[in-house]
Amino acid sequence: MKSRQQEHEEWLETFSVENERLAAINDYIVDWDDADQQQAEIVSSHIQFDGELPATVVIIPVAAHSEAPNIVHALSQYAKQEGADPFAVHLHLNWPKDAPASAVSDSFDAVQQARDLFPHLDIRISYAQYDSPTIGNIRRAAWNGTLLTHYDQDTRDAIGINNDIDLMELSKQYIAHIQKYYAPFREGNTTAPYAPIAYTESKHFASPDHPNTSLAVFWSDYESRAHRAGFEAGIVIPIATYAERGGFDASSKTYETQKFLTHGKQADMIRGTRLETSMRRYLDRLHEYGFGGIWGEGSFNPDDEYRVKDSFKDISRDEMVARVTELASNFAQNYIFNLLHNRLSSQERGMLLSDNPEKYEAMKAKIVAEIAQTEKVTRHVLDRVIKIPHTGPFLSNHFFNEAYINYQLYEYRLTQKQLNARILQDGDSEEP
Repeated sequence: MKSRQQEHEEWLETFSVENERLAAINDYIVDWDDADQQQAEIVSSHIQFDGELPATVVIIPVAAHSEAPNIVHALSQYAKQEGADPFAVHLHLNWPKDAPASAVSDSFDAVQQARDLFPHLDIRISYAQYDSPTIGNIRRAAWNGTLLTHYDQDTRDAIGINNDIDLMELSKQYIAHIQKYYAPFREGNTTAPYAPIAYTESKHFASPDHPNTSLAVFWSDYESRAHRAGFEAGIVIPIATYAERGGFDASSKTYETQKFLTHGKQADMIRGTRLETSMRRYLDRLHEYGFGGIWGEGSFNPDDEYRVKDSFKDISRDEMVARVTELASNFAQNYIFNLLHNRLSSQERGMLLSDNPEKYEAMKAKIVAEIAQTEKVTRHVLDRVIKIPHTGPFLSNHFFNEAYINYQLYEYRLTQKQLNARILQDGDSEEP
C-alpha cells in the first residue's frame, strides 16, 4: 500500500492547479502530530457516517454542555436556504470532562429534534471531550476532520464556512452567494491554486430589550464594515487554503482566525450574505470591561456565564454615548490609514506613488471622494441612528481637514518609497 508521501510525489509529477491544492492538503496532513491525526480521524469517522460530504460545509463548534437551547434555531436558518448547491452543516459538539452528562445529552437531543424538523438539511455531527479546551484546539479538530474527509473523497475544491451556534438570522441565499463567489475557482476558470479567504456580511442582532447596548454595538459593527473587516463567525476559508496556511493554532484562546488574514490583500466581502449573530457577549461584558475587554482571553472558558444567563442588564444612555465616543475618536484616523495601506490595488498604489503629477492628483481625488462619502454615511449613523451629534472633534478634525489628509498621503508615500528603496538595495546586494 502506498504511503501518503509516495502519493504526494506522484501527484507532483503531473502538476495542475487541482493537484497543487491536493498536494497542499497532503503536506499539511503529513505534518500532523499524533494528537492531530487521532482527532481528525475520529471527527472524520463521525461525519462520514451519513455518506459523502458535500464540497461546501458550514463548520460550527458547539459547547454541548451549555448551548442546547440555540441548536434548533441556528439550524433553522440553514434549513431555509434557497438556490444553493448541496451543502452540509457540521456541528462539532464538545464539552469539558467535568460537564454534567444531562446537559450534554440535551444538545444531542436538540440535534435530533432539528433533524426531525428539517429532514432536507444535511446535518453532520462530531463530538469530543476536552481536558483543557481552547477555541483554537476545538476549531482545529473540527476543521481538520472536515479536511481529512474531503481528502479521502478526493475533493479538491471544498470550502469551509466558519460559523457559531449563537446565530440569529441568515439571508435566504447566504450559502448560494458564497458558492457563486467561489464558482470560478471551483470550475477551473483561474490559474490561482489557492482560492481567497473572504468575509460574509456579518453583524450583531439588535435586542429590543437592550436599546443602549444595541446602539453601542451597532456603532462597533459600523466601524468594522467601514473598514471592510468581517467577523470570525462568517469567514469563509477554502479547504486547500486552510491547509496551505497551516490550519488553526490549537493554543489560540481568542482571535483564532487572525492568522488567516495577514497575507497581503484585504479579504473580500461577499455580497448578499447577511449574517446576524447574538450580541450576548457584549450584554454580559460591555459595562464592566468596555469594548477592549469583550474578546480578551479571560472571556473564553468552558464555563462562560453568558451562555446560560437568562437575562442581562442594559447599559445607560450616558454610558452608551461614552462608549461610542471612545471608539469614534480614532475612527477617521484608522479609516484613512486602512484605506491607504490595506485596500488599494497594485495599480492604485502605483498611481499614488507616481512622480507624475496627473496620476497622483487623479488618485488623490479618488481617495478624497471615498473619504467624503464615508463621512456622509458616518454623519448619518451618528446623527440619525445613534443620535449623537457628529460635530465632535473626532470627526470634523480629520475627515474634511485637508491638511490632515495631505499629511496622511505624505506619510504613506514616504514610507512606501523608503520600503521600496530598501527592497531594491537588498536585492542588489545579494550574491548571484
